Formats: sequence, C-alpha cells, structure tokens
Amino acid sequence: MATKSKRTASKTKNESTSEEDDLLMTEEPEVTVSIEDLPGVGPATAEKLREAGFDELLAIAVMSPSELAEQAELGEAVASKIIAGAKKMANIGGFVSGGALLDRRREVLKLSAKVQSIDDLLGGGFETQALVEVYGAFGSGKTQIGHQLAVNCTLPVSEGGLDGDIFYIDTEDTFRPERITQMARGLASTRTRSSAASTWPVRTIRLTRSSLWTRSSVSAVA
Repeated sequence: MATKSKRTASKTKNESTSEEDDLLMTEEPEVTVSIEDLPGVGPATAEKLREAGFDELLAIAVMSPSELAEQAELGEAVASKIIAGAKKMANIGGFVSGGALLDRRREVLKLSAKVQSIDDLLGGGFETQALVEVYGAFGSGKTQIGHQLAVNCTLPVSEGGLDGDIFYIDTEDTFRPERITQMARGLASTRTRSSAASTWPVRTIRLTRSSLWTRSSVSAVA
C-alpha cells in the first residue's frame, strides 16, 4: 500500500509540474491600448484627436498642452491630462536609475564631423541614439553637413565613423550623389588611393524623399 501511495503522489506531482510548465509556456495575450483608454477621452474627444491626426499614444505624449489644445480644439487643462495619461501608458517620462542611465550612455558612439571645431563644440562629435538638428539660414551649409556625415558614417569607428550604412531623408530634393562621391574622394585621398573607396559611401545610402519635415534643416538619426 505504501508503494502504491508513493506512486500516486509522484504522479500527482508530475501532473502538477506539467500544468505549471504549460502555464509558463502560454504567452500572455498582447494588450492593445487605444486613445479611448486615456483619462478624460470619450468618443467625442477621441474623434477630435483622430481628426487632428493623433491616433497613437506616442504622438500625443510628445505634444505640449497648448499645442494639443489648439490642434484638437480642446481645453488646455483637458489636453494636459490627456498628455500625462499618454506618457504614463507609453512609458515616457518615468524614472530611471542612475546605473541604467550609465549603461545606456556606454552604448553611445560619436560620429566625427571631420572638422575639429565642430567636434570640439559637440564634445567629440555627433552622438548616436539622438536626434540632432542643424539650424541656419539658406546657404549656410546645413545640407553639406548632412552629406558629409553620410560619408563619415561609413568610416571605421577607429577613424571617427560608425562603420554603418545610411538612411537619408531628403525633404527639399537637395541630395546630390555626386557631392557624396566628391567628399568620399577627399577622405579617400588621405586614407587610400583605391577608387572603390570613393564610391563605397554613395552605394550604402538608402534615400527617401519626403515632405514630412518642413523645417529648413538637416536632421540625422543614428
């Protein structure tokens, strides 16, 4: 009887373990959050937000109360409450430990502009994991900086580059592949006489023309 009881207990334990494993292996259903889940957002407010182009939490979370209020025709207090809720749901603006921030900063690389004064001004170059805006009047050289950074991205990290490919968003139809080749030849003359080195950068660029950004600026995301 003792043996039978032991076997029964063992079987029960195995069945329980199997059930626990099944529960662990079962994926939790993905929770979809819509703007209607935000505090103070009913059907009428949701319609106003969507008509103004705000159909995602992130788009709302990065707005200021005055801007959202104006564009969606809402009261500023209501807009402020909606933005706070969007930030919380999108996990934006929360607290982060100093250790986690330090680990994140260790992954940041610097892209050299190959102009010492610019690199010094930026503390070593353009940081990755960031959005950088170069602002200035027409003809001040913004597009040239964008072209030069596109070339520099292809350089090895040891030479101030990122050893990577480039995604270039051209909002004013000012991208010139021949200018990229000229700049690459200038760098190649100091590194190697290979003609392949001067055409490599332009072949790694993925270009898209978009009117999404209307400011007269060149922005690069790394």
